[in-house]
Parts: sequence; C-alpha cells; structure tokens
Amino acid sequence: MKKIEKKIEKIDYATVIPRFDGILARGLCIGTGGDGQMCLTTALCAAVKLPPRGQLTSVTWTALAYSFELNDSPDWHTPASRATHLRDLGVAQLGSAGVVGPRAFARILARKTIQHLLPQLVREVCPGQFSALVEQCEHEGTSQAAQALADAVLVAADRAPQIAVTATAALCAARAADPGSSDLTRASAAAWVARTAATAPIDDGEPYLILSARLACEVLQELGSPGCAWLRHDHGPADVV
Repeated sequence: MKKIEKKIEKIDYATVIPRFDGILARGLCIGTGGDGQMCLTTALCAAVKLPPRGQLTSVTWTALAYSFELNDSPDWHTPASRATHLRDLGVAQLGSAGVVGPRAFARILARKTIQHLLPQLVREVCPGQFSALVEQCEHEGTSQAAQALADAVLVAADRAPQIAVTATAALCAARAADPGSSDLTRASAAAWVARTAATAPIDDGEPYLILSARLACEVLQELGSPGCAWLRHDHGPADVV
C-alpha cells in the first residue's frame, strides 16, 4: 500500500506573522471565545489561512500538543497576558515540521522542565526542604530524579497537605521524561507540570506558565525551528520571567 504523506504548507513569514500578531492583539482564550478571541492553535491556523479545525502540518505535532495544553490553563491572568506570553512560542514553532523531531522536542523539554521549573517550584512551596533531591533534578533532569522527588514530597504531604501540589507536578514531570511514554503523553505532561505549578498555594502561579513557554522556545531554537528567526528579541521569551 502506498504511504500517504501530508503536504507541509509553505509559510510566508513576512505575511503570516503580522497576521498572527493582529489576532493576538485581541487576546487568547480557552477554546473559541467571543470578541474574536481564539486559542493559540486556532490563531496559528488562522494566520496561515487554515480553517479552525484544519491540520497545521507546518508545526511539529508534539510542539502543537504541548502548546494546546499550556494555552488552556485557567491560571493565565487575562486573555491579553496569555497572548503576550505565548506569542513567541507560536512564532517559534512555525515551520518546525520536518525540522524539529517530535520525539526530540518532547524529550528535551521534559529535561529542561525537571532541571529548571520543578526546582523553582519546590524551593518556593517547600523552602529548605528536599534539597538533595532538588539538586539531583537540576543535575540529571531525568524521570527517575523527578519520581524520587515526588515520592519524598508525597510522604511529607501527609503532615503538610499544602505541598501536595508539588508532588503532583513532580509526577507529571516524571511522566514527561519517561522514555516508555508516548511522545504525545510526554509533550502534554510537560505542559501539565506548569499548569499544576500554577495552582500552587503561592501569590502568583502565572510565572510558571511563562517559564514553561520560555523553555519550549529554547528547545525550538536549539533544534533549529525556522520560526525562531522571527522572534522579537526586544521582549523575547528569555525576558518574561
């Protein structure tokens, strides 16, 4: 049987990105909202002139799955904040299909999430606790390191229930880095680390969503996604956290 290959749409970046920015100026929402708002995935489809439920073949599918989950967190401050902080993530993934490997994106994002986001969360929610396990996460960035941290926090949560969210985030991180999980599961789980962290009993959880988006942009840059050449470096992802 002849294999049917999907045709990857060509992108005129000079046209698509201003159109994308115009859509984001209305803010981003969960699903299809009012006042012309869209979610990040739908905004990308509209920018390249695809229907809302079209197949965005120019974007590596694990990056798309991750972005969908991160966009749908209810803990973004406002639709405008969601749009501001997901803008570069949207641009960076344009043209990534055929360049950025789906598995490589999920694998590297999981490692970065364990090395950077998870330790920041533990130090904020559980100051002075689990130091050796946090350092192990920073050094190794592995599923085993995240699982060991989750196990320790779960035990402590019996006495301090307010830290249980940290264990949940660590479990999501362990799933994201588990080579036995599917690429789709790993990409989605990485977003859920941030979504879980954003619900922690702290003053403001949105910075964890922003940090996760920044890490994903870093991965796309490291793997050579063409859209990264169009990032606005005056307020790019490295400056939002």
